[in-house]
Amino acid sequence: MSGIMAQPDDQKDKVIKELGSIRNVGPVIAGKLYVVGIRSAEEVLMGDPEAIYQDMQEKLGPGIDRCVLYVLRGARADKPWPQCSDSRIGQGPGPDGRRWLSGWRPG
Repeated sequence: MSGIMAQPDDQKDKVIKELGSIRNVGPVIAGKLYVVGIRSAEEVLMGDPEAIYQDMQEKLGPGIDRCVLYVLRGARADKPWPQCSDSRIGQGPGPDGRRWLSGWRPG
């Protein structure tokens, strides 16, 4: 044989590496995206974050953290995921100049 054919695991690793190159997406979320059928960064970047998150919940169970939705929103908007939470959408930094999630403030 003159060439080596890519094994299925090699292809999976390649896709997960590509998905992991998306802003906010690490190897764990990339692996979950792969499991639900996402095969390219473009699918995430051009897709509807809410629909992808819902698909993940349906296929992987309701234990998928809501932060995954924020990660998907951030990937699409090219923003850090904390800026894409439900409580932060459309809001600027808090009075202390920082962006806090869900109204939490240091005590």
